[in-house]
Amino acid sequence: MSAKQPYRKRSKDDGEKPFWISFSDLMTAMMVMFLVVMAVALLAVTSPSEKRQEEVENWVKKLEEKVKSDFPAINYQRNRNVIDWKSSEF
Repeated sequence: MSAKQPYRKRSKDDGEKPFWISFSDLMTAMMVMFLVVMAVALLAVTSPSEKRQEEVENWVKKLEEKVKSDFPAINYQRNRNVIDWKSSEF
């Protein structure tokens, strides 16, 4: 009939050395690195520096002075965030 071929028994360490385990470790490390980089970038973007804040404040003050001198009918109350258009001559 048919000759039986001997069954080759797999060694136990074959399952412990596949490529995919090292690939998944690599991807996990890359994901962690990505999360760290994104957290640092988010903190850098959302926390305004004092120098930048002062530049913005100075720019807003100059803009307010320019608007007040060019358009005296406009009343801007910065603490209340209100712009009052006293007349419609614009």
